[in-house]
Amino acid sequence: MARGSLFTPFDQGRIYGLHEAGYSQREIAERLNTDKGTIGRVLKRLERDPRTPPRRGRPTVLSTSKRQRLVDRLTLDAFHRRLRIEQIAHLEGLDNHNIKTIRKALVKEGYSRHPAQRKPLLTERNKAERLYWAQEHVNWSDRQWERVLWTDEASIRCGYWGQVYVTRKQDEALNKDCLVARFRDYSACMVWGSISQSGPKELFVFEKGGINQDVYIKNIVPLIQKAAIAIQEEGIFRQSALVVQDGAPSHTAKATRAEFLSKGLELIKWPAQSPDLNPIENI
Repeated sequence: MARGSLFTPFDQGRIYGLHEAGYSQREIAERLNTDKGTIGRVLKRLERDPRTPPRRGRPTVLSTSKRQRLVDRLTLDAFHRRLRIEQIAHLEGLDNHNIKTIRKALVKEGYSRHPAQRKPLLTERNKAERLYWAQEHVNWSDRQWERVLWTDEASIRCGYWGQVYVTRKQDEALNKDCLVARFRDYSACMVWGSISQSGPKELFVFEKGGINQDVYIKNIVPLIQKAAIAIQEEGIFRQSALVVQDGAPSHTAKATRAEFLSKGLELIKWPAQSPDLNPIENI
């Protein structure tokens, strides 16, 4: 056998058998035409566990238990999600480990750093109302959804406000601890938009100032009427549109409702507050 060649399981068995039979490492090396040092290394490995194949690559720096400690720490709450990797390592007494090593260990567990999603804070009532609305419409057909025009306003931050990063898995983007609250007071401008099953519709950017019923009636209702006409013309069944909007004061004002009624626009309030207040009926 050539020196330095890889041993097959059969050759390893021969080495171990000759060693058990009383042959010295030098004698085994001579019989197999290799060097004594190689025989010694093979025997050392086989004596640990003859059935265990040799481990390849470098040994794991962070054990499974250490990785789990890191995960348990960073998933405690929103505060720990926002801590930097080196801060998490410090809290777990792993300052002597390289940060790259810790990052790789967390990636192995499925965690990495991501910008936090900006979402409004939802109360338990908000969640219950949204769930009820979804359950009421889970069996709607494509023909019914074809009528729906979704509308809403959104506040937009302008300029640099700083980015918040969190440590999470890919599917945890909407985890409450991984979100950054969005408040209206921070908005630099407000936009209104609408979409339907066929795609985006009208968009409007408000000038500075609040959005009251007069502003809404003057600027938005004509756009809703235009989008509603487009939905009816584009649809296969030529159905009138159902306009979905939330309970913002400018939406629910008496003057706004009267304007919608005068233009023949059907409204759906989203989300529904209770079965008694839900104005939605099956088509």
